[in-house]
Amino acid sequence: MSRPGIGLVQQPTVGIGHEQLQKLIGRLRLAEFMELSERDFREILREVESDPLFRRLLYPDRPEERAISCRRFPRGDLSRRCFELREDTHLRPPADVPDPAALLAEHRAAIGIIQKIGMDTFRRYFLHGEDQLTVPELARRTGLTIPETRTVIELMDEVFINADFAQHTPSMTAPAVRYACVASLELIDGRFVIGFHHPSYVRGRYTVHYDRIRQLKESGVLDREERRKLNTLVKRIELLNARKHLVYQVLEAAVEIQESYLLSGNPRDLKPFLLKELAAKIGVDNSLITRCIQEKSVETPWGEKPIRFFFPNRKEIAKYFVAEIVERENDALSDEQIRTVLRERYHIDISRRSVNAYRTSMRIASSYRRADKATNHVADDPTG
Repeated sequence: MSRPGIGLVQQPTVGIGHEQLQKLIGRLRLAEFMELSERDFREILREVESDPLFRRLLYPDRPEERAISCRRFPRGDLSRRCFELREDTHLRPPADVPDPAALLAEHRAAIGIIQKIGMDTFRRYFLHGEDQLTVPELARRTGLTIPETRTVIELMDEVFINADFAQHTPSMTAPAVRYACVASLELIDGRFVIGFHHPSYVRGRYTVHYDRIRQLKESGVLDREERRKLNTLVKRIELLNARKHLVYQVLEAAVEIQESYLLSGNPRDLKPFLLKELAAKIGVDNSLITRCIQEKSVETPWGEKPIRFFFPNRKEIAKYFVAEIVERENDALSDEQIRTVLRERYHIDISRRSVNAYRTSMRIASSYRRADKATNHVADDPTG
């Protein structure tokens, strides 16, 4: 499995200082991390979130040892299609969890505890985990004993860390390309929510409390091996945060900008918005966005779409309309007539040559061939 690395050979440098070199190395490492496949990214997530040191800093026994907390993304939640915990039924894990029956049997006690405290309490204190509570504080807030609290946390570890919810589907235009579906854009109570397919996204960004990290190092609470691992763990968390946050920002923008399309499913409701415009809006390099969303898709009410679909340019919008005009025509329209319809109906003013180029790129025949085909079809119709 690939890992984020910089792949640089140390050589004498001219005209670049140590600080500049470190920044350059940091940018290269971030770019390579953004380009990781979703499978490799989730493997790193799995390694970090199952690390005993990470678990200790996230769920400590004493408040002063809590050096990691969660900050949820405002529109983010766990997709309803991935995981169901219903108070009136049973926990139903994703289909790709190995031996679901054994998993449920093993954690039957945890399921009973979750049903006892209710879904709202479970989501707030265990799934989202924003309240920065220790295990004893979690127990007090939820009305559970400390052993019961740990039982629920163990279930979270087993299902959330070890389950891979990603679905890989082939591209419609390029079958050799397989998309990793990372989220579902779900309309809930009149508002679109980003239903992530991996629970780590649901928790949002991990906040590293660097002052507490320093205090833990100096206090002697951590043993030598934990102190040695700490810096590497923090750097990996920073990389994970950067990628998760960028994916969220892109999807949030897609929902806000293309809400009309998400409601109607009609490509004519798509608004032109370039990735470079998004990059300027959120203050990141365009190349990072491109790397981050490549071969990723989302579920919508109208089917699965590549994330890139939500950021069309004016040319792509015009092509949608050209295809729609041809599909709805009664008589075969010439390129000039299509150009007129574009201008008068959709307020898109392009040249006849552009119409011809767009039509040809979509393999739509000329008006003469379309008319000839229609004539032959009528002639061959036995009812005609």
